Amino acid sequence: MTSLRWKTAQYFEKKWWKNYLGGKEPGDYLQWKSEYWIKFLNEISDWVKPNQKQHFLDMGCGPAGIFMVLPGKVTAADPLLEAYKTQFPHFKPESFKNVTFCSSRAEEFVCTDPFDIIFSLNVINHVSDIRQSVHTLYTCCKTGGSLVLSADAHNFNFLRTLFRYLHIDILHPYQLTLDEYKKLLENEGFVIQAEKCLRKRFIFNYVVIIAGKS
Repeated sequence: MTSLRWKTAQYFEKKWWKNYLGGKEPGDYLQWKSEYWIKFLNEISDWVKPNQKQHFLDMGCGPAGIFMVLPGKVTAADPLLEAYKTQFPHFKPESFKNVTFCSSRAEEFVCTDPFDIIFSLNVINHVSDIRQSVHTLYTCCKTGGSLVLSADAHNFNFLRTLFRYLHIDILHPYQLTLDEYKKLLENEGFVIQAEKCLRKRFIFNYVVIIAGKS
């Protein structure tokens, strides 16, 4: 992945958030987003049940990530945190006393205290180095801990190839199928415990993968 392509994706990522949040009243949006994350946790509750005693990482948290509804001790990391803080009233880090925010890319994130559960939601295909990012997720996960990863997964190899080489989807430098995501995790050492399609679409399915570190 070239540095220019990733920087271009990050530039348009900020513009996307600006357009998306521009017409949304902050209070209403944050309430909706909290309900969204609670519903998401209910959908994966057969495999992951966050509790007050656990330590969580929300990698690539965005301005309103799953950190909003997690109990216990939470670290939320994102390379665009400063932009969110200065440009969007929807991002209110001071409202989350149990969350430590860290302005960092996934590839460069350093942890001294491994996490019980790591959430990487709608993030992994945004990074500049996907293998290094997965390596970071693995090293930051406790033995016996879990990774919850979600992403758009291509349904057709020929469209995946087309998107990959023509840069059709500028926000997502990486274009992968579900099997490719799973292989990426397994190659690092994760054990796939479950997978679930949360939303079916023609080109992509929105999928969640739960993986463990043994």
